[in-house]
Amino acid sequence: MKDNRKFVLILGIHQSGTSLLESLVVNHPDVAGLFESLTEDTFKLMGKEFCINKLTTRQIRPKLRANILFFTINRVVNFCAKFTGKLDYKVLPVSRLSVKDYVDRGAKLIIIGRHPTDIINSLIERRHYSREFATKHWKRMNKILNEIISNFEHLYVHFDDLVLDTEYQLRRICEYIGLEYKPIMLEGYRKNFMYPNDKIVKEKAYSYE
Repeated sequence: MKDNRKFVLILGIHQSGTSLLESLVVNHPDVAGLFESLTEDTFKLMGKEFCINKLTTRQIRPKLRANILFFTINRVVNFCAKFTGKLDYKVLPVSRLSVKDYVDRGAKLIIIGRHPTDIINSLIERRHYSREFATKHWKRMNKILNEIISNFEHLYVHFDDLVLDTEYQLRRICEYIGLEYKPIMLEGYRKNFMYPNDKIVKEKAYSYE
């Protein structure tokens, strides 16, 4: 029997809006979602036509997969980071699948971007990074993201556009992945367990100005 499931990977630098975007899309009744699964679980989901995972450039690389050696190196780096204040710094991927692996299995790629100043400020506020480290971290993550953008077909969504005109951006996404838009998707933010809120905070758009 033919497998009619469709796969989607949402990607971005962390603190760029990946959690919000996924929460909106997976509120569709035909979508099943995973939150930052580092394994092949996206391709094992059952019961829904659309299967979605979201990851950040901190976790996945364009063509490089995680392995035991990489996990060991990351643990050593994070252990040392505790004494420097540079927490959550992963020098190597932790996802067992690369972006190429997802694409080769037929997954469509959605990339969300956000203004560097907003990402850096969010890293400082929520991750308690120093400004210097947050800036360096953004530069490294942005380099990875640009490599992905340059090498893989994708749909690009900007965070500011998503919060200011949510319906239009969701309709763009639905058209791209072949999903029928449903208004209930607009309420997905209520199920964003990472950053719960009773509304989409439009004031976050263009806050760097």
